[in-house]
Amino acid sequence: MKFTTKTARITAVVAAASFALVGGMASSQAISVPEATPTAPANSVNTKALQNGAVTTAKVGAGQIWQTQMNPAVNDVYLKTYNNTVGKVQLKKEVADDLELGKGSVKLTVPTTTIANIGGPFAANATNVGTFTLRAGTWLVTTNAVFNRTEAATATDPKTLPQLALRYPGDAGTIMGNDISTAVGRELLGATVKTVTVTEPTTVAVYGFGYNDNGSAFASGKINVAAEITATKIG
Repeated sequence: MKFTTKTARITAVVAAASFALVGGMASSQAISVPEATPTAPANSVNTKALQNGAVTTAKVGAGQIWQTQMNPAVNDVYLKTYNNTVGKVQLKKEVADDLELGKGSVKLTVPTTTIANIGGPFAANATNVGTFTLRAGTWLVTTNAVFNRTEAATATDPKTLPQLALRYPGDAGTIMGNDISTAVGRELLGATVKTVTVTEPTTVAVYGFGYNDNGSAFASGKINVAAEITATKIG
């Protein structure tokens, strides 16, 4: 009897399913089939893993999840970032620009150079002692200079104010204001800090020059200058 009852029940279920299918087709009723729930690959890092502490900042910093829990493409970018080898093309412009700040420095060393002309028009007489180029952006230009006589002057000679000037053609820093000692070996030091903004690659020229208090050309070729110039990108 139990065998017969189970058989009858199975038959009834099959018949009911067949009737539902046929009836569904006749009455335009669809059978709902649930979609498969997507599952993350076995080597993925999911939100739950981050929430429960399975993946920690320390592990990320130590590189313990690179190959076992990261998508290969993500792992590649992470590896480059971790090793500081990621290039500008792989970053948003604003991020790349921020990373450049304080790092894109340009330096120029001006060796000891004789200032050929003192006095007269700057444009015609200044001695070019070097150049450097700035990329587009805002720069902090720091200049340190030292002047020295190669031939002594007397107390009755005119006072000479040597000059070091940075032009692009705007002013990127000018050192001048004090007269130099009449003695040889008595250095005159000067420094300047200037913020410069350029919209395209721009060459800055450095000039040695100077003036006498009487407007003459005295001491031309008898004063030299040396300098260290550093431009640091700040914007």
